[in-house]
Amino acid sequence: MSDKGEDHPLVNITSNGLPYSPFRGRRNSEARGSRLVQKNGKHHVRSSNIPQKRERFLADFFTSFIDAKWPWVVGLYSVGFLFSWTFFGTVYFIIFALRKKYDEGTLCVEKVDSWTSAFLFSVESQTTIGYGGRQITPECPEAIIFLLLQSLAGFLLSTSLLGLIFAKLSRPRPRAQTVMFSKHAVIAEQDGVLSLMFRVGDARKSQLLDSSQ
Repeated sequence: MSDKGEDHPLVNITSNGLPYSPFRGRRNSEARGSRLVQKNGKHHVRSSNIPQKRERFLADFFTSFIDAKWPWVVGLYSVGFLFSWTFFGTVYFIIFALRKKYDEGTLCVEKVDSWTSAFLFSVESQTTIGYGGRQITPECPEAIIFLLLQSLAGFLLSTSLLGLIFAKLSRPRPRAQTVMFSKHAVIAEQDGVLSLMFRVGDARKSQLLDSSQ
């Protein structure tokens, strides 16, 4: 901590947008009565002035992606699939155009004679729709290689999306809604020691809690 009154070099913590102090008498009057942590587990803590924040989040990309909101997840995966379909569709069209220009007798993909038809072939191949109207031929090794690469890319995108959705849906945050605490707590002597005591109950039949002292 510097002598110039600068912020802490690592993290500044605020509650409800106001500076938080652990001493009741020093808290801002506007922050009085607000809870730092709600009973459902949500907190009003905002961290700032974190060095290399973006690099730290990208280093643990999967966890950061799980913490992201659903619109960001759906948007990012939609962009990923659209980019994959467009990229490989363009590659197929370039192969078709080059073969048509330099080797007119070679047919790489049946019924692919434009960028639109090449894009449709890309979508049908990666999603395994297989309408039967367009299919690759064994006369173009380069097209077969890109077909294999597209199959691997589509497999990775699909499995990562499935794992992400399962991880987000299985998070314990919604489960905390049925775990209830008593409104009041007491401090009393227990076995000769002052203890803080309160009641905890689970509304579901699948109990996550066990009684203990």
